[in-house]
Amino acid sequence: MKRFLCSMLALVVASCAFATAKNSDVTRYRHISAITLPEPTQDEELAQVLLTPEMFSVTQDNYADIRVVRRDTGQMVPCRVECVTQEKEETERVTEALEVVTVTEMPDGQLGVTLVRQPERRHVPLAGLTVKTPLRDFERHVQVEVSADGTAWETVVARARVFDVSSFADLRMADIRLPPVSQPHIRLTFNKHDQQTSAVTEVRTTADAQGEISNIDRSFREEQRPFRIDKVDGWTERTRWMSDARPLRTRGDDDHVRITKIDTPRNKRDPQPGLPEDATWLFLDANRVPLEALTIKTGQRFVKIPYELFMETTQPDGKIFWKRITKGVLERVAFRDYLSERMTIAWHTTRANRYCICITAPEDTDLRLIVEAKGPDYRVVFPYAKGDEMDLILGNPEAKTAGHYADQIKILMRTVTKPLTAQPGPLTQNPAWNDKPEANVDMRLILSATIVLVVIVLGFALVTATRRLSSNEDENEQPPC
Repeated sequence: MKRFLCSMLALVVASCAFATAKNSDVTRYRHISAITLPEPTQDEELAQVLLTPEMFSVTQDNYADIRVVRRDTGQMVPCRVECVTQEKEETERVTEALEVVTVTEMPDGQLGVTLVRQPERRHVPLAGLTVKTPLRDFERHVQVEVSADGTAWETVVARARVFDVSSFADLRMADIRLPPVSQPHIRLTFNKHDQQTSAVTEVRTTADAQGEISNIDRSFREEQRPFRIDKVDGWTERTRWMSDARPLRTRGDDDHVRITKIDTPRNKRDPQPGLPEDATWLFLDANRVPLEALTIKTGQRFVKIPYELFMETTQPDGKIFWKRITKGVLERVAFRDYLSERMTIAWHTTRANRYCICITAPEDTDLRLIVEAKGPDYRVVFPYAKGDEMDLILGNPEAKTAGHYADQIKILMRTVTKPLTAQPGPLTQNPAWNDKPEANVDMRLILSATIVLVVIVLGFALVTATRRLSSNEDENEQPPC
């Protein structure tokens, strides 16, 4: 019985060991890269290796199949796989309500507005103003003066411009940038008109053969229409440091990321499950490099294009299907010295072989678009000492957890030292890789069955021991002869 119980215990231990070794076996990793380590400045250092585009193409989405090993023994080294972050200064705008003291219509048709800041906000310099008006189709030049006491005035902006042409284009500019202003009193003077008005309110455009707008003539009918202001808001600016900002790098031909094909509704030949048939398709090869932003660049001055972004996925049956990531509208307005662009598509980081930008645009839209892809870097961080030789191994579909003692490496990075940069070598096939598929054994079932068997055996042993004890008690109770 004792031998049998010992055998069962050994089976449980071996099962657990096999389950652990399955993920740490060097022969299960298909690819390898020799690491060139920097010369350490102390006995021990942390090193970091940036993942290359080739590495992205052969790893799991969650980076669970990346390990660092010692070259001579194949022993796993503690490591952490993470997105590269950095400290970054960020500026944000804080809106401030201003009190309107007076509004004065001047004899020459100008409009004067006097404002005052709230006492509790005066310690922060004012960075700008925003004019709030319900009017459309206007243009005014504004003079901005400031005063400490409301009597002696100093000009800080001689000629700012606010305008609106929203009847003809999505274009409105109502912000006035100021130099840092600490004075509490502010006076604005709006002129009556900037140019002669015609009898017709219109916007006329001239375009070249490619559809690019080369000239804009604008005229408004503004006679007998006084300028109206509902309120004027101020704003201040504050900066803050982000300790975990994610810098994005441009991904281009060196990363195997490029636009490869454009299909308009007229020239489509191959159906693509999941993509809207009535849209123009722009296909982007990405080689599974992590991406989270696409910026569309064009020379067109006025752009308003609805879009949907899809990524290529593989269904369980092996068929390709396009999954939508996000949708929105691309907009660009270039008018005189004014430029407003919302031409960037942003989403949470994904990895895919291909993306498709589906746009719904008029037939005269210039499709000679430049697409700039951006995404974060990822790195592997690990400890090393002088004389160590390390390799990076990748490509194990059975690996379950990213990194090896990853939390401990994170503590070292935050409290002890910053990692030095090591260089990865070319990605080659691991000579120790075993390409023979392992039996598809579910270790959870093995462990469960082993535990059940142990419980049965222990129960049987308990019953046997109880019977022996009862038999001994019966023998002791028999009367002597």
